[in-house]
Amino acid sequence: MCQKCQDLVDELLPDISKEDLGRFLWSATAFPMAGCDILQKQIREMVERSGGDVDKAIALAHEDMDREFEAYKKREAAGEFDED
Repeated sequence: MCQKCQDLVDELLPDISKEDLGRFLWSATAFPMAGCDILQKQIREMVERSGGDVDKAIALAHEDMDREFEAYKKREAAGEFDED
């Protein structure tokens, strides 16, 4: 993680443990694939949505992923991805 992102985490989640930081980044953001700007946006969004509660942020991220997967499955069942 870049220093700018680390500084943002330190600012918004000052008491986060290294273990929780890893769980948060891997579950609630596009880390390690995204660039700094995207990560900062995602970190801010998840902290805001969760009220700064790391476990809640992770749970929200899992809910988001489940919802997107269900939407994908519906689109797949409707044949949206069929190659003709």
